[in-house]
Formats: sequence, structure tokens, C-alpha cells
Amino acid sequence: MEIKLICDLRENLPSNLINSDINFSDHPPKENILEIKSMVEQCGYSCSIFGGIPELIEANEKKICVENIIFLNLTDGLEMKCGRVQAPILLETLGAFYSGADPFQAALNNMIFHITMPFSNNQWLLYIAVETFYILLNC
Repeated sequence: MEIKLICDLRENLPSNLINSDINFSDHPPKENILEIKSMVEQCGYSCSIFGGIPELIEANEKKICVENIIFLNLTDGLEMKCGRVQAPILLETLGAFYSGADPFQAALNNMIFHITMPFSNNQWLLYIAVETFYILLNC
């Protein structure tokens, strides 16, 4: 059994510099991912960095074999509204075993994360249903 880390590294994405020296990004630096990889290996598992969303897209195009692989999903996806849904959808289409939320749960989580207006309970539930349907159709 091999473990592969799904992650979009901060160093591989556009910089969001603050004060010319601080890179603000939700994506982890390679150093942090290497620490996770090291911990998994210390537990006796074979582990490697698979890559992020571009590599998952390529894997789907090539229809790679994912037998005996467990993917640890550490990515929030690429910078767009439904980014958190990208990895679960791509991993599902590969037929892979992976950690984290499935596409529907990720879409709900993504949508709730982006709510900015206060709603009453009924309006909020309706908004969740409509927004989740929209995200799933447009990702």
C-alpha cells in the first residue's frame, strides 16, 4: 500500500506578497508537506508527493491505475470559487481511495465558507441547496 499526498504547493502558485516579503497563501509550503511525508514514512508506509490539481487532471486523462494507493487530500484546489470540490471530483473519477470529504460534502463546505449574508434558518437552507446545485453543475 502506497500513500500519495495531494497538494498544491505555495511555491508553485502565484505569489500574494504583503509588504514585499510575506507570501500570503492558503496553500502549504513544500517544507510543511515534506514534514507530513516524513511522519507517514516514520509510521512504516511508502509515501510520495503526487502533486495537485494539474497532476490529478493529467492522471484522469491518462487513466492511471490507482490500485494499492491511498491519497491524502491536502489541497483546497486551485484559486476559484469551487476549488475545494476539484480534488474530490477528480479522485472519484479515478476510482481512488482518499481522505477528506466526498464531492457533495466538499461542495457544501465550500458554499458555507463563502456565505457572506445573514439568512433566517429557512432562507439559509434554501440558499445551501441552490448554491450546492450550482457549484456541482459548474465545476
